[in-house]
Amino acid sequence: MKYALTLPSVYIDATKTSYRGKEYVLIGALIVSCRNDIQRYFCQIRAKENYFKELHFNDLSTKEKSSSIVIKKFIDVLFTGECNFRALLIEDNKSILKGYFSGDEWKRKAARINLLASYPFFTRDDIIFKHLLRPRIFIDEENLCCEDEKKFKDYLIKKFETPPVFNKGSIHLKDRPDPIIGFVDSKLLDQLQLVDVLLGCVRISYEHKDLHPTNAVKQDIFQHLLKGLNNKTKKGVVTLRGLNRRDTGGLINVWEYSSKV
Repeated sequence: MKYALTLPSVYIDATKTSYRGKEYVLIGALIVSCRNDIQRYFCQIRAKENYFKELHFNDLSTKEKSSSIVIKKFIDVLFTGECNFRALLIEDNKSILKGYFSGDEWKRKAARINLLASYPFFTRDDIIFKHLLRPRIFIDEENLCCEDEKKFKDYLIKKFETPPVFNKGSIHLKDRPDPIIGFVDSKLLDQLQLVDVLLGCVRISYEHKDLHPTNAVKQDIFQHLLKGLNNKTKKGVVTLRGLNRRDTGGLINVWEYSSKV
């Protein structure tokens, strides 16, 4: 059966990376069930560690150990349930998939986000949810800004029209809110900062073949993520490159989408 996860929150950020001599756009999404009060965990962590600065993976260094402690605890929240992370690695070439990723900048970005959020493979209560119904989407305004924001939102809303799902009968159409799609400063949302960190870990797998000798703190964060993932899944994962959702129970998925696919 095709089930839809209703009213999830989706937090999206993007960066660029290189792999095998090619440039790629790397977009990440943290998908959180409406039953998971993830922000409460983040607030408790910050209060306990007395740390309230914005977290950026690229800024990690040995000079400030407090940030790495907070980041590790943020990552641990990912494994508590009711949320997952998915990344889309797509070749940064406008000629690829012409017609789908071509056109105006707002349309290309919306299409990529829609592709990222499609078939989320979200597991809850032994049910696999393969659609997102009326998601609340929060997008990092710095890395995914768009001049024509209205066109972007209108296009993306159409992509999230009600899919043919079996559990929609219990949802009252007149009571369903429209999807929320907003561009947000990442310093205002810990969820977006966690996406930034997770994307940084994905970049390590591609740019440095799972090693980052120039920054021991980043490597330590990367290893902490792998340890938490393996403790949860018992799969012995050693890299995030092309990580299949079926190997992690849908918890983490890195989808490579290139001209060879």
